[in-house]
Amino acid sequence: MGKGLISSNGAGGGGGHGGKGGPGFFNGHLTEGGEEYGNADLPCELGSGGGNSTSGGTTTGGGLIVMGSMEHPLSRLEIFGSMRADGESSKSIMESQNVDVMGGSGGGSGGSLLFFLQTLTLGNNSLLSSSGGHGGQPGGGGGGGGRVHFDWFNIATGDEYVPMAAVNGTILTRGGTGIDDGHDGKDGTLTGKECPKGLFGVFCEECPIGTYKDVNGSSEALCIPCPPEELPHRAAYTFVRGGVTKPSCPYECISDKYHMPHCYTPLEDLIYALGGPWLFGLLLSGLLVLLALVLSVARMKFVGTDEFSGPTPTPHESQIDHSFPFLESLNEVLETNRTEESQSHVHRLYFMGSNTFNQPWHLPHSPPDEITELVYADAFIKFVDEINSLAAYQWWEGSVYSILSLFAYPFAWSWQQWCRKKKFQQLREFVRSEYDHACLRSCRSRALYEGLKDLVGLIISILLLGDFSLMLLTLLQFYSISLGAFLVVLLILPLALLSPLPAGINALFSHGPRRSAGLARVYALWNVTSVVNVVVALIYGSVHYKIQSTSDEGAQNFHALNFSTEESGWWLFPTTLLLCKCVQAPMVDWHIANLEIQDRTLYSKDPAKFWES
Repeated sequence: MGKGLISSNGAGGGGGHGGKGGPGFFNGHLTEGGEEYGNADLPCELGSGGGNSTSGGTTTGGGLIVMGSMEHPLSRLEIFGSMRADGESSKSIMESQNVDVMGGSGGGSGGSLLFFLQTLTLGNNSLLSSSGGHGGQPGGGGGGGGRVHFDWFNIATGDEYVPMAAVNGTILTRGGTGIDDGHDGKDGTLTGKECPKGLFGVFCEECPIGTYKDVNGSSEALCIPCPPEELPHRAAYTFVRGGVTKPSCPYECISDKYHMPHCYTPLEDLIYALGGPWLFGLLLSGLLVLLALVLSVARMKFVGTDEFSGPTPTPHESQIDHSFPFLESLNEVLETNRTEESQSHVHRLYFMGSNTFNQPWHLPHSPPDEITELVYADAFIKFVDEINSLAAYQWWEGSVYSILSLFAYPFAWSWQQWCRKKKFQQLREFVRSEYDHACLRSCRSRALYEGLKDLVGLIISILLLGDFSLMLLTLLQFYSISLGAFLVVLLILPLALLSPLPAGINALFSHGPRRSAGLARVYALWNVTSVVNVVVALIYGSVHYKIQSTSDEGAQNFHALNFSTEESGWWLFPTTLLLCKCVQAPMVDWHIANLEIQDRTLYSKDPAKFWES
């Protein structure tokens, strides 16, 4: 069936079976080898002989060896030695008589080895062979390889899977060698029973790690690579007993410090639990601003309430210069005497009218000559309009007075006195608390300063809270490296990272030059001390990730390189923390000093008097 051909004066072709026989070539003539035949998945045929010359000996194909049966497979087969069904090789040239006239014979093809079994053990140096024979001289073609097939019984899958074969020897189905110009025979077939999902190959082994197989078959091409987009950057595929049968390949994080399923660090777990980096940044910024507003309001309430709200000190109580203009509420005016007035006031405005329903208090819109250069004309007119509007009575108040005057004058008099007192209190409260003194040139500057001072206090509060937040994020980041890294950064100068926030807040809430200066120095000391911890964090991180990026080759090196690439932005938090400390320190120092500046000295013609004090 697969016998090699021969020409009248040419070399013989090799026999075919599992592989095509190699063509013979001699004296310019090419003789084809035998064709393939048989079933690779159930080989039951003998090998074929090679084409022979009339002057040389014939070659025969390999035999058929069957172990076990479909109904009674072998539970275990152990081979320590050789089992052959090889094709015959052609005889030596020395044994041929007419080699000058005829070419050499072709080699016989390999036979069949068929095994029905459950497990196979092929010992060291053992051999299973169904190879083709070599061609004869001159020009004989090699025989084709035979067939070897393992029909496995009861292939276990999943967690119950056990390897089908332990092969330490050699299995051959190669084609025979052609001599001189003769061609080699083609290799035969080595096959196994169709493997279930997750397994592949002749011996039904698990698909390689990182691949899956969801169909039956033995070809390695059926083991498909797992979708790379489903593998986290800090993860590696794991071995699964019985192979992977679904596209969702199992994996594990490359280190215990990362958490499944995304292999995030604790810091990244927090960030992505809150919606990702952008949303986390927005939430953190919003929280910092909110807390800073609370701190600023608390500072203004507990510290700033008594800075400018009290009465003007008399000359006997203070040496502060009063040469610049300011407004006083009506009760303060009533409590001063003429001596104090001459030393504390540039000019005093008097209401026109008698504060009655017919003649309410009012001020003229033109400023007096004495204060023309001290006020803004447009702002003064607006101030007068607000005063006059507030001093005027409602129509119904006068109507009530008129009606009571007709029927019960004592009640009308009491009503008028009550309305006048109420109007007086409204005017006093307006000048004391509500009006921003914008009509006075120096006071407009003071209003701007007050707003700027509060804004700077808010910014400092944000910076202090941002410092604390960045410190926590940095510690969490280094905790993801190791507990040792966390302790080094935190305790190189014990708890220095935790102290700038309470020290800075305490300084902001201080009052009095001496106390503020002392607390500012305490804050500065802790801030400088914490910089040492941040520098240590940067050095430790640089050394750690440098070592990670230069690890040994192999799987561990691959993981380390992957890790270092993903952690290329490790320096972001400590660097931002260091920058925050450098920015907030001078702002706190500057702001603490300005908190103690009294507005009257600040707007004096000689502001150096404050510093001299």
